Amino acid sequence: MTTRGPFDLHRIPLALAVALVGFNLPPASSQSFSITTAPVTTSPSGSGTIKFTVSGIPFDGQLVISCQYAGAASQQERARLPICGAGPAIAFNVTTGETVNSSISLVPWGTPMPLSQHGRALPTYRVLASGLLLAGALLLGFGLRSRRAQYLLLLVPGALAVAFGVLACGSNSGPNAGTYLYTMTATLNSTSPEILTSETSTTATVTIP
Repeated sequence: MTTRGPFDLHRIPLALAVALVGFNLPPASSQSFSITTAPVTTSPSGSGTIKFTVSGIPFDGQLVISCQYAGAASQQERARLPICGAGPAIAFNVTTGETVNSSISLVPWGTPMPLSQHGRALPTYRVLASGLLLAGALLLGFGLRSRRAQYLLLLVPGALAVAFGVLACGSNSGPNAGTYLYTMTATLNSTSPEILTSETSTTATVTIP
């Protein structure tokens, strides 16, 4: 007759415990955190939309999408390439494993942005309004009946016509045709129950006809 020692008696409960723990483990995600885009063809002026998909979100949090031209800023300015991701941030509240399908706009170079920033050109209406106010102040300062004021009255229409011409030329100057790359970045942040951050990026191909 064969007898089992204490080690053998504890082996069966231990094996059952390991099997139960392994059975209750959540399955590993088959997708990694990533962002993908589809090729885009804009209008001749440079306006368009980049569609993107973010998948494999690893934890609950806020997903922020950003976009910018992949080349040098000076090259973008010279070629008057469209601006991507300007204005308010694009953000989503997401959960683990969720997939987000959305889009981000491309706007023509020189388009006034909703958020004012230092170094940006003023919108057209503000430039013209400032010119009219300055002209009015000068006329009032010199007096309407003086000869100098009469000369100013003759110069103001010409100055405004030149201003309109410069602004019109600038607005009609479209982007250089070609294919360009833009960088799309998805940043995931969470503050509860702990601070977590994850980021992924890709390139979007943008063609201007």
